[in-house]
Amino acid sequence: MKNLFLATASVAALLAAAPAMAQSNGSDVNQQGSSNQASVLQSGSGNSSDIDQLADNAIANIDQSGDDNESTVLQHVDAGGTANVAQTGNENISSVEQTSGAAVADVVQSGSSNSSTLSQGRPETASTQTTSQQALVVQSGNGNISDADQRGSESNLNLLQSGDLNYSSVSQTGAANTAGDASDVGNVGISQSGNSNDSYVTQSANFGLVQVNQIANDSYSEINQTGRANNAAAYVDQAGDNQRSVVTQTADAPPVGPARQMTAYVSQSGASNESDIYQTNTLGAPAASENVADVRQSGTNGYSSISQDGHSNDASLVQGGDLNASYITQSGTSNTATVSQYSDGNSSTVTQNGTGNLATVTQGVAP
Repeated sequence: MKNLFLATASVAALLAAAPAMAQSNGSDVNQQGSSNQASVLQSGSGNSSDIDQLADNAIANIDQSGDDNESTVLQHVDAGGTANVAQTGNENISSVEQTSGAAVADVVQSGSSNSSTLSQGRPETASTQTTSQQALVVQSGNGNISDADQRGSESNLNLLQSGDLNYSSVSQTGAANTAGDASDVGNVGISQSGNSNDSYVTQSANFGLVQVNQIANDSYSEINQTGRANNAAAYVDQAGDNQRSVVTQTADAPPVGPARQMTAYVSQSGASNESDIYQTNTLGAPAASENVADVRQSGTNGYSSISQDGHSNDASLVQGGDLNASYITQSGTSNTATVSQYSDGNSSTVTQNGTGNLATVTQGVAP
């Protein structure tokens, strides 16, 4: 049966007719299973809280000390999830849904007008149970949006939005994927401390690692780890404005795939640079692809494209000037390409097909 807890003003405040003292918070707790625990603390004004625990052994804690915040927690299907929501800012919205045993969700909103949607566990109609997802979502800026879906078992997410008007979308449907460590507040997987940045992460392969850091403004990062590209790692660091980075790590099943242990690094500290990295293996065994792509752009309006297919290919790009373009394509095994462009207006194209090829391109003088 639903219980409704409405915080009321004191008799003295009512007699004094001082509406500023009235809290008028609303809390709704619905417990249908067994051994569930729910705690709601509301000390602000105009806050709304809704907890529905429809399975067993669930724990939900909501603390609202700001004003006009909304928090919804739904725990059902599989037993044993824990959700903690703390809202000390104003007009924040948090939604947590858990259908997974041993899932842990922590949402902290200290800024204003932020929105966080977090889902952990299998869809209600799915037959396979998943477990042990962890997520820490911290929004200390204003007007940020976070949308996270952790369906795979042992997924781990630590997301921080301390700037304003940032957007983050995270989908972890594979097993044991990592974007930071939710149990360590300092181990952030996705950090947006600038303004108006977008980050998209899809991890449907298994055992993937992602780290995104965007500290400037109006930048875009997209990472896709899909198919049989297990044990892939992608690191994106964008410190300048108007940067764009897309990393795709994917592979099919044997006999053409898989492609384990591919690694991509992107560091862009100039302005208006673009990087596209595509890594796969269509050449069959061995299962470990181990392709490595490394892009570092510190100039302005640079473009880099790296495409790797096969095993143990290594591509490295450094662009320190303006209006430079680099295209690297590798297909085969143990090919190495190193491109360095330090002056302005350069263009480089490297194409390697086969085994053990080596290419080095240097344009301009290193500072």
